[in-house]
Formats: sequence, structure tokens, C-alpha cells
Amino acid sequence: MRKNFSILCLLFTLWTIAQGNYTVTSLSDDGSAGTLRWAIANTTASTIDFDSGLTGTITLTSHLPNITRNITITGNGIDNLTLSGAGQYRMFQVSGGAVLNISNITFTNNCYYNGSIFRADNNNSSVVATSIKASGNFNNFAFYTNNPSTITISNSIISNNSGTMFGSDYGSTPTITSDVETDYTNRITVTGTTFSNNSGIIFSVERYVKIDNCIFNANTNQIGNFRGVNRFQVLNSTFTNNTGWSLFGFYSWISYSDWSGNLATLGTNHHLFDGNTFSGNTGTVISTGSPNEQSKTTISNNIFTNNGNGWTGTPAVVTANTQENFISSVTHSSVNSTITVVMNRPVFNSNTGSGDLEANDFQFSLSGGNATLVSSTPTSIAINGNTYVLGINLSGDIYGTETLRVNPISNSIFDSNSNIASSTQKNNTTTLTILDSDNDGVANYRDQCPTTLPGVVVEPTTGCDDVTPPNSPVDFTSVNRAYKIILNWTPNTDDTVGYMIYSGTNPTTLNLITTLNSIHYASYEDTNLPANTTFYYKIVAFDLAGNQSATSTIISGVASEPTIWDGPIITFTKTAGTDWTLPANQDYLTDNVIITRGNNQGLFNIAKESVYYSTSPTDTEWALGTTDNFSSLNFTNWSNAVWGCPPCSIGNDYVLHLITDDVYINIKILSWGVGGGASNSGFSYQRSTPKPKPTLTHFDPISKKYHDSPFNLITPTSDSTGLFTFESSNPTVATISGNTVTITGIGTTLITATQGADSTFSTNTISTTLTVEGVRVLTKNGAFSETDRNYIDKNGRLGGEIGLSKNGQIKTTISSSFTQKSVAFETYFDLELGVSCTSCEMNAPSNYDLKFAAGAPSIRSRMWWNEQYSNMAMVYDKTFDALSSADIHNYYYCDYVGDGNLACTNVDTPPINFVGIYQTNEGNYYAVQYLSEDEGTNTVTFKYKKLN
Repeated sequence: MRKNFSILCLLFTLWTIAQGNYTVTSLSDDGSAGTLRWAIANTTASTIDFDSGLTGTITLTSHLPNITRNITITGNGIDNLTLSGAGQYRMFQVSGGAVLNISNITFTNNCYYNGSIFRADNNNSSVVATSIKASGNFNNFAFYTNNPSTITISNSIISNNSGTMFGSDYGSTPTITSDVETDYTNRITVTGTTFSNNSGIIFSVERYVKIDNCIFNANTNQIGNFRGVNRFQVLNSTFTNNTGWSLFGFYSWISYSDWSGNLATLGTNHHLFDGNTFSGNTGTVISTGSPNEQSKTTISNNIFTNNGNGWTGTPAVVTANTQENFISSVTHSSVNSTITVVMNRPVFNSNTGSGDLEANDFQFSLSGGNATLVSSTPTSIAINGNTYVLGINLSGDIYGTETLRVNPISNSIFDSNSNIASSTQKNNTTTLTILDSDNDGVANYRDQCPTTLPGVVVEPTTGCDDVTPPNSPVDFTSVNRAYKIILNWTPNTDDTVGYMIYSGTNPTTLNLITTLNSIHYASYEDTNLPANTTFYYKIVAFDLAGNQSATSTIISGVASEPTIWDGPIITFTKTAGTDWTLPANQDYLTDNVIITRGNNQGLFNIAKESVYYSTSPTDTEWALGTTDNFSSLNFTNWSNAVWGCPPCSIGNDYVLHLITDDVYINIKILSWGVGGGASNSGFSYQRSTPKPKPTLTHFDPISKKYHDSPFNLITPTSDSTGLFTFESSNPTVATISGNTVTITGIGTTLITATQGADSTFSTNTISTTLTVEGVRVLTKNGAFSETDRNYIDKNGRLGGEIGLSKNGQIKTTISSSFTQKSVAFETYFDLELGVSCTSCEMNAPSNYDLKFAAGAPSIRSRMWWNEQYSNMAMVYDKTFDALSSADIHNYYYCDYVGDGNLACTNVDTPPINFVGIYQTNEGNYYAVQYLSEDEGTNTVTFKYKKLN
């Protein structure tokens, strides 16, 4: 029975391989088993997939084998798997009528070849690609069709490429117009795909192209260079902030002649732009080419907003487009309170080419100055050809600084081709005019000086020469930021027209650094400043006549070093469909910023907002790049930083600035769910974290007396190499220079040690208390004082360590010059440097002198010494303070533990009633006294002082 079962397993395995299912398990390109090259070369392979745990880049070492059979290749995700052509080798060339279905792979670093990523070549071969990404390709042409063949790409990302992406040539030229796609034998079709930040031409093609439901954002070159006489269709797509001089252009044989009679056979929609939105593109959207090309171009149902130009020439059909270029000019007449609007074409109030416009087809808006609108709807309308005179109802005096804007009501004004006037228009503003017979800029009704000369700047309330300076700006403040200082103030409300800002490092010598020509400015950023340098500022307002206000209060600021989180990198992932209100699905950065994403739209800061807004995440700003190039970063809100296209940001590096916390974080976007709804609400990124703080210990309390000399602090024990600085909280008790403490008074002060960052750790602080005791002694003048240093001792001499109280008692006025430390049991200690060696055991280096051994059965410290390099003697009959270097000769040195000398045999007992004298390897002598021990922390506290 076991044999039969084995035979069945073998048959099943052979049957599986026969079905052609191959799994790639290696990133190598040597053709060995498990590689992509091996799977393609196996002619039985009809499907190829990739192990789910395989992530990274396959770099080609030669051209991949040609695809000559139907095959399906399914990657494990564009964020996981990349195929690189190494700039030299072709990827997928399909020929012989084969069909390649391919998905979920990123393609980069293509070679110079017509079809270096995909080439569909002859005999009705085709490539069908879904959910792919092409990024970082520098050579022409990434995708190429040769006759008769097709390439179809859907739901993909084409971003950050500098080479031409699509090319085609050869194939049937239609003898009649056809709306049937398959009538064209050489085709490129792209749907549902995002194109962003490409600097090369995207389509430079000779044959049929269809672009449908795609997004084009921030591309800097031409999108479509359409040549030849096949059909080109651009449908239902969005084009924003592209900067090519012309997004689409046409050139073919029919540009200058009717080649073989084809012109008559082509329909007017042969070049078709329908259902698209074009917004914020700086150049001409469609350059329609020669009259022959124009006669075959249809532009319909598109929206054109804020572009350099919609199109050139006169296309055959221009219909149902929403346009912003209906208005030629707008003017105001203060005499009869009317607005004159001149249209550049006949217009109607219906899309049938009929019906006169009515007053409520327009709306007014007004900004600046003094006058306000009583109604945004015109009060009347008079029509003379393409000129429309609209009545306007205003309240308040006209200052002549009001800007009036005239816009059509949405879907209310049409031309004869059913094109729609957009609710935002160009050439649609004017400045309201006042009645001013002497041209002094003041209306007649308030003019008190009608004899002022034309062109003279006058007071806006009187018409007389303006000699009154504006008010000095108030609430002038500064905010310190990384390498910059932000200045803020309250804008003036008088006749100010601008501000001058002065700065310098000396408050008595400030130079002009900028002039701001608007009353509405309320802040200014002084950038590229050196850190930790004080700059001083003042601000002055000026008016149109050149009168300057008094100088504001002089303020100062200090640009800081940026606080950059450059610790370990972590990955944060919010899985699609998870509840964003749960902390597990939120990236906690600080109390002020917690990043998450709802079931749609973008990132927001749930610490301060409950949903996404256009300015989210609040309290943050973002820049493309890394903190390595801090000075070149340009910060904006998140939406602008990702170009309004979050999927386009995948793989990009950003710097996130937490504004309130003033912290900078490096972030790389890894994934972004597309499509809306809970099932597509996931995202992930890598980000930096703060460096860990070092562990600081052994910064013990200090007790001193007022008459003590300056002394040096011993730095705390730390696992960081950062430099220490020290600060005293109460300079009336003690001041610190470097690590030297000078006593200035009686009392207590908190001494804080701050360790700077090193390559591993951030900064940290530890504090201890310095207590300074006063001793009341007799001065040479017969008074008693704690602070007069002219005190006398019992022999009538000045100073010294001993003074006299008012009763003749001897008072110690100077502290013993000892150091107190706490160290772990079994830890060797260097008396010269005041440091421990936690890794030293039996063979401690020569600079380490003593340790306190732990006795049994419970912890009881024993005084020990480094037997190889130091000696020790036990002293029973003198106190720690009474010892001097001369005592060295009065006690026997211990050579080893248990030395027969009485002074040495007791080193195994707790050192409570004696002190030790140590002779170190460096030739110095120290007194050491045990103070206490802590069984909970396994530490002993002792004091020591140098005797010689």
C-alpha cells in the first residue's frame, strides 16, 4: 500500500510540472533552477509566479529569452519585486503571435532599444500588462509595438522616467475611418494608469494609441508626440501641473499633402480628445498642427482650467468643452455704476445656440478697499452684440483699491458649439474707479484739497499731500527654527503699503534685509542662518508717499540646529480595512502628531483632527528629499508634496517636519491603497526614529563648606561618548566653568550634567544636589561671620582649615577633600580617574586599584585590592580625615589576601571600623573609607581622597 501511495505522489508531481506552473525562488540571473531565466527557458512553462517571500531586484546579465509561446507571468507586487535591465539588456520581446500576460512587477534601468521592457513584434503578438510599475528608466523606448502587434497596459504606474516610454511603427493605414479598435493592426492601449514626474516624452508613436481614464501629473516633457495617420484617442483622463511646452502635438504626411488620398477617408474625430480634465498645465495643451491635422481633430466634453493655452488652430469639432477664455475684458464705470463685460465670441444661455443672457447668468465678487457688494447678482443687463453692460449695487465709499471679479454661473453661458463658460475665467477682473476730477486719487465727495497736482501722493481721507507716517508695526515677535528665524507682527490697518525689515548681529547696527510691498504681510522667514548665533531685528512700515513709521521694538532670535530623528529605521503599516481609530493602526510620533488614514482620502493627524482635509495632516509640513540635503528642502503640505497623487509617491523619500515639536523625520513611502473604500485604505512607510538616550549613573550628592576652594566635578558614568556640560541652577550658591565649581554662597543648588549626542545616542541629563554649609567663626576684626574669609584659628593666624567659634570652640571651616562614589560589588575602581571597570575580573589592568568584594552568605562588602599592581594597608586607629601621607610608613602593606600580618587578615571582614590606605601602580596614595551598601542594587558607597 505504501508503494502505491509513493507512485501516486510521483505521478501527481509530474502532472503538475506538465501543466507548466513554475515558481521563481531566486533573484539570481544565472539561469539556474528557480530563476526567472530558467522558468522562461523551460518551454513547458505556461505560467510563472514568484515565491511570496522573494523580495528585491533581479538584475539581468544578458537579454532575456524571446517569448514565442503564450505565457502568464505574475509577480508578487511592485513594492516587492523589481526587474532591472542594468542599462544594457532587453527584458520581454514577444514574437510569433504569442501573448504575454504580465503583472505585479516593477521595471527599471532599461537599455537603449525599441522595446527594452516590452516589445510586441509581428504576427499579431501582444503584451497585456496589469498593475506594473516603470520607474528609473533612462533610455528610449521602453514599450514598443511593431506591425502587426499590440501592447495593453492597465492600472499601472509610470513615474520618474527620463527616456521615451512608448513608441510604434509600421502597420496598416486605414483606407476608411473606423471606430473599431481591432481594425488597426498596430495598437497601444493604456487605461487606468498614473503617469507622474517623467521628464522624457511619454508617447512618441507612429500608430494607433488609446489613452483612457489615466492620470498625468507633474510631467515635464511632451505627453503625446503623435505622428502618422492612425487614430489617436485621449479619453476621460486627468492632466494636472504638467510643464511641457505642448502636451500633445501632431505631425504626419497629411500635414503638408493629402498622402495617397487618405485625408478624405479620415473622420473629423480621428484625433479625439473627449471627457478629459486639463488643469494647471503651463504650456499649450493641444497643438493641433497643420490645417490638415486640424480638420481631423475633435475636442469635446473636456474641462480646461488655468492652463497656458487650451489649443492652437481651428479643430474641426470643438464642442461641449468647459473653458475659461470666454471673456475678453471687464471695466467699471463709477458714473453710472455699471460693469461692462466683453465676450470674445457670441454667447447664449442654452447649449442649443439660442437664448439671450440674463443678469442672473453672472455673479460678482469684491475684495480689498472699502466698498462692499449689496448683491453678488447684477441689478440689470443690457446687450449690444458681444458686449454686456451689467448694473452693480455697492455700499460704502469706493477707495479705488477694490478688485471686482466677474464670473459666469456654472452651466449658464454657452457658445454656438455648446462649449461652456467655466465658473472661473481669465481677463475677468477690474479695479473699481472713483470720481476724481483732479486725479489726486481721492474721490470728489471727500476731497479737501482739490488743487493738488496730478500724480502727487495724497492723504486717502482728505486729498491733501500725504505727510503723515503710518503706524509703527506692533506685536513684533520671533520664533526660532532650524537655520532660520520666523518674524511675526500684526498687519497695519492704515495707508501702509509695505514693510522694511532690518537685521544684524549687533543691535546698534541693523541693515535692511528685505522690503515687503504689501500691507497684508504678517510674517517673514529669515533663512539660511548659522545656528546658535543671535540676530537682532526691527521693522518699519511705509506708505505710498514714502513716509516711514517709527521703528518697532528691537527683538532677537537664535537659529537652532535642526532636531533630526536619525535613530533606527522602523516600518509602520496600516492594513486595509482596519479601524483607524484604534491606536494599533496609528503611527504615534509625539503627543502632537499621530498619523493614520481613514477608509478613503489621505493621511491626517488624529491627535488634532478627526478626518482628512486638504491641509492634513495638521501641524506638519513635508518636503521631497532627505535630511542629508536639509538646506535645499522645500516644505509644503502633504497633498502638494505628493503632487496630489499618493500612489505616485511610492518609493520616494520625504522629510516630515513636526511643526510644534520642531522635529525632522526621514520617511520613505512603501505602499498606498488605491480605489477608495475600506478594502483599499492601507498604506505603509519607513521612517526614522529618535536615537536612544544614554544611561547616566553615579552623579552623587555633594556636600561642601563655604570656605572650600573650587573643585572639579567627576562626570557621570555613561554608555555614550558625547561631551558633558554642567549647569548650576542657583549661581548665588555656586557657579560652574567647564567642570570647575566655584562656591559663591551658602545654600543648595541643583547641578545638571548634560551629555551631548554621539553617533549612537541622543542627549540626556542627570542632576544632583550641591549643599554648601556655612560655619560661623571669629574674624580678625573680632566679629563672627559665616562668609568673611578673614577668620582666625586657635593660634591667631588667618585662614586655614580650623577656625574658632564665639565660645572658643574649634570649628572645621573647610571640607575634607574627598570624593564619594557608588559602584557595584565585584567592580574594580581606578582611583586616579574615578571610573569603574565592569568587565574586569581576576586580571584587572594596572590602572585599577580597589574593589569591594561580595561576602557570603548574604551580601557584605569586603575591601579588596588589585594584588598584581597595588598594595593596601588597614588603619584602625586613625580617622579618614586625620590621615596624611606620612601615615603610609606606620602601617604594613598587604601583599595578598590573608597575608599573615594582622592588618591584612581582616580584609575578608566587612570594612566598617577601619579605612584603607592604597598605594596605586602610578605611585599615588589614597585613603578609602566604606560608608554603606545596598543589597537591593548590589552597590556599595565609599569615599576617598588623595594623600600625596
